[in-house]
Amino acid sequence: MHSALLKIQLMPARWWLPVMAAALAVALSFKLLIAHVAPGVNFYLVLMSLPFAFFITDKNSRSWRWGILSFIALAGYFFLKVQTLYFAGFCLFLLFVVEINFGKISRIPVFLILLLSPFSYYVLNLVSFPLRLQLTALAGSIFKYIEPSTVVEGNVISTKAFEFTVDPACAGLNMIITSFILGLALLAYHQQKQRVELPFLRFVIYLLCIAVLILLGNLQRILSLVFFRSMPGTFSHEVIGLFCLGVMVLLPLYVLVPYIVRTRLKKVEDSKPFKQGKGAFFLQGGLLVLMGFYAITGDKLNNAPEMLNPVEVNATGYEVSYSQNEILTLQQEDILIYLKPCRSFYSSTHSPAICWKGSGFAFTKERTFLIEGETIFMAELTKGSTRLFTAWWYDNDSIKTTKQFEWRWKMLKGADPFHLVNISSTNEKILLKEVRKWLRG
Repeated sequence: MHSALLKIQLMPARWWLPVMAAALAVALSFKLLIAHVAPGVNFYLVLMSLPFAFFITDKNSRSWRWGILSFIALAGYFFLKVQTLYFAGFCLFLLFVVEINFGKISRIPVFLILLLSPFSYYVLNLVSFPLRLQLTALAGSIFKYIEPSTVVEGNVISTKAFEFTVDPACAGLNMIITSFILGLALLAYHQQKQRVELPFLRFVIYLLCIAVLILLGNLQRILSLVFFRSMPGTFSHEVIGLFCLGVMVLLPLYVLVPYIVRTRLKKVEDSKPFKQGKGAFFLQGGLLVLMGFYAITGDKLNNAPEMLNPVEVNATGYEVSYSQNEILTLQQEDILIYLKPCRSFYSSTHSPAICWKGSGFAFTKERTFLIEGETIFMAELTKGSTRLFTAWWYDNDSIKTTKQFEWRWKMLKGADPFHLVNISSTNEKILLKEVRKWLRG
């Protein structure tokens, strides 16, 4: 009886070390990550896809690639205090543990981690506004064939009968990451089933196919919502969104993936066995020590003063105040101005679309606006009976732009520091007058 019980193992002996290393990494990183990677639908979808995504393509291959990248990311976190770097270092450490113990894995887990990272959500927030404007303009042009009186202004489609605002939910932009995760999970399942892996070029083409399907699905979603006059928050709004996701994105991928993994692909084969050195395990231990250091000093690192670029302006006639992160607030009757310094070319910025929503305002009628020869962003803010008009752009006194890439590239090349200018007012005419004043300098 006892001998039979002794033979029972919860897992193979060679699994104990990697499982313990992964568990220790999770324990050490939990406090730092929980505030930045809140579990949601996408998080659980990634977890469910991991059994397929961690497809071992070569059991005899052992690679340090993820360990080295994990060290670079974790070391970068110490100097830059960018939370995304710690997230990347943690996830790359888990990939490193798998590869040095079980063999080389497919590239899909790396892309799933990228999609789940704060970086992806930040990039999506950056591109969502101009992307919505383009999708709205295209949808409006198509809808004119149905209703000739259709007029498009920014993200608003208007006809004689009604007005429809294309917000992020209507454009389906919140489903972009979900669609990529589901597309990669479907590919991972078929790759593991057929024991093949797409060549990198074909894999990139597959990702581009997903992107095209997402854009077509979002365009169809906007057209359907406008045609059926389905407003946000209604049952029909949700049904149309799920229908477009299923029919325009997932169904074509369901048909496409089995075909591409069966076409002219060789079965994955193991390379010749070789003896694993101790260096990889020392690196694994060193990375855990580094995570332990951050677990102890993490709060001190995150609360260290940031070297922001102070904004110097002529504040005559304004009430002036500074926040803890050196955001300059200027206020006078019917005018509220925020000047937010850009710490560096790689740092995140407090977009008005995010900050005003965080204050409980609904962000509507977003559009680009040409004034004094410069292009700026404009929108309307509503909260109960309060209504504000707001405008914003990036400025370093000599250059004014709405393009994220432009100001980051200019700062990288040594241009004077930029800051975000956000001007709001209860009166649109007063707002435009103030905007002209600031654009003229």
